Formats: sequence, C-alpha cells, structure tokens
Amino acid sequence: MLAGCRILVVEDEALVAETIRDLLTEAEGVPVGPAATISEARRLIKESPSLNAALLDVNLGDGLCDPCTGGPERTGRPDRGLHG
Repeated sequence: MLAGCRILVVEDEALVAETIRDLLTEAEGVPVGPAATISEARRLIKESPSLNAALLDVNLGDGLCDPCTGGPERTGRPDRGLHG
C-alpha cells in the first residue's frame, strides 16, 4: 500500500510510536524515527531529505511540533498532525 514511502514519525509516547511504526511497516512503508522531541524531529528531517510524508504528534513534551517541520508549504512534503 505505501510501497517504500519514507514517513517521519514524531511521537513522544513510546507505545503509540511503536504502534505507528508497526502499522507503517505492515503497509510496506519505511518509518523514519520515531522522534520524541522537536530537536530529534528537526535532526531527522535534515538527515532524511527523501521523506515522503510525516505523522506528527502536535503536542510533544517540549512544545508544539508544527514549528519543527515548517509545514508542507515550506518543505513541499505532506504532513498530518495527530491530536490525542
């Protein structure tokens, strides 16, 4: 279904992050991360220029995640914020 799409996972709850990684892998995607902090997310974005998309937990322990990606208008990549 996702056939090799590289998807950044930004989630600060370990169990949720691992569940997302498992689901992406089952769908033949390639999870990148998870990143639990804004600084980790920024590092992964810089190190992984070939990301296809991002799944973001908007409220991380160290702040709101939106500034870490700059949004799709800045990166040219789709992202999806998760609230919970």
